[in-house]
Amino acid sequence: MSEKEEIKRYISFDLGRGLAIIAVIGFHVLNVCYNADAAINSAIDSMNISFILLVIILAFLGQSYPAFILLSAAGNTISMERRWLKLTADGSEKSKKVAYKAILTDQIIRGLILILISYFSETLLNTGLTYLIVQDPNHDVIKDMLSQFYHSQIIGLIGFGVIISAIIYLNCVKRNFSKEKIKKILYIFTAIFIFGYPLMVELFKAIPGLWNHPEEYIVSASIGIEVLYWFLSPFANGWFPYFPNAGLSLLGVVIGIEIANAKISKDFFRKLLRSGWLFFICGIIWLIIDEFIFEGNSYRYYDSIFMATASSILLLAVFFYYIDVKGNGNKIANRTKFFRRFGLLSLTTWCLQWTAAIPLRIIHEVTNWINKTSIPFYLSDIYLGYLSGWMTWVMIFVAIGFISLILWMISLTNYKISFEYLLAKIMTLGNKKSESSKINIALTLDKTKSLISENEGQNFIDFKARIILMIMFIVFMLGSIIGLIF
Repeated sequence: MSEKEEIKRYISFDLGRGLAIIAVIGFHVLNVCYNADAAINSAIDSMNISFILLVIILAFLGQSYPAFILLSAAGNTISMERRWLKLTADGSEKSKKVAYKAILTDQIIRGLILILISYFSETLLNTGLTYLIVQDPNHDVIKDMLSQFYHSQIIGLIGFGVIISAIIYLNCVKRNFSKEKIKKILYIFTAIFIFGYPLMVELFKAIPGLWNHPEEYIVSASIGIEVLYWFLSPFANGWFPYFPNAGLSLLGVVIGIEIANAKISKDFFRKLLRSGWLFFICGIIWLIIDEFIFEGNSYRYYDSIFMATASSILLLAVFFYYIDVKGNGNKIANRTKFFRRFGLLSLTTWCLQWTAAIPLRIIHEVTNWINKTSIPFYLSDIYLGYLSGWMTWVMIFVAIGFISLILWMISLTNYKISFEYLLAKIMTLGNKKSESSKINIALTLDKTKSLISENEGQNFIDFKARIILMIMFIVFMLGSIIGLIF
């Protein structure tokens, strides 16, 4: 690919992913450095500006993981659709069979690689690295690392979503289903994953020892049982279980289908915002049911998915409209390279996110040297969450700056030591002519143009609609905070 060429993509996608993962990094640092629960319960800092801003991040922006899933699924769907149209240009049944097999095989391999990278990054990079930085003698690092095999992580969830989405989508297009029919099928499977979660939980609880596994018997059970638990746990247990979260991947496929041809309608935005309200209403209903019927001891992943998804859909809709749909993408692309690098290297950033603890440890050691103390890091105010709101803000910016430095150093190698480059090379082994082997992240960062030019921009959100969006933002933010408190 010549560097004179330009890559066309949705600028808001890269920027949205970048901001989402920056928010997640800030969320993790905040959880370590600041005891928000104590501040909420005691209301000591209730009128403190720093506290208010921290709560907004913790309850609203910090729970933006659904945006990460939705954007990944939508982007992957656009790529699948383009490749399908290219391989089936002659319209023959033979070309459809060849395209189906080729694309599905690639998607399954891609999904499995992401799942493997997820286990590797969480066990070795994140858990092992965190232990080396913190050096907390109260933790058994081997047990902590092994326990990650029983937790579904977001990269693994996205990998599972890639596989499920490809199977459903490709089987639909192979049968010449209309886009409306494909979307209806995807809605049905989205509902199955989201609302089938309680059934999966009850099924897990019926299997002896599986629910809340692993416990102290992690290395005492038979190898067969441990492998069975390792295989089953991601479906309804862990940090980001497939039920209900894979439903978000399927919803992302619907978004990808709607915007693949770069012709965005006002009706699409209405549907998107309505889906945000639907998730918000489900979240309110669930909070009431969980608080007064289950007394807060039921299906714990419902506590976050509804409100977080409502907020993510709203933010994505606003971003997409004001950046790409209005034709502002090309202007914004050049001004947001710092944030878009996080988005383009979202896999690498996620896998290396806990390196953010390194500058916190350095700050602690410098503080020890200045004060002539020898307090272990695991007993420090930073690690125990005793910092003030403003000092926590400092730590968040330091952590994000450190991750940005790592990404800049990776860029000096033309991104050849990034996980994105590794994934592309694995996917193109033995196929030197594949377009995927021409990956050039630097070109994507510097030479990208929006799929919607300035001349093609639309403006269908009037003053009344902007007021409604502002009200939605306030309502969804308050809902997220209420969900956090209760």
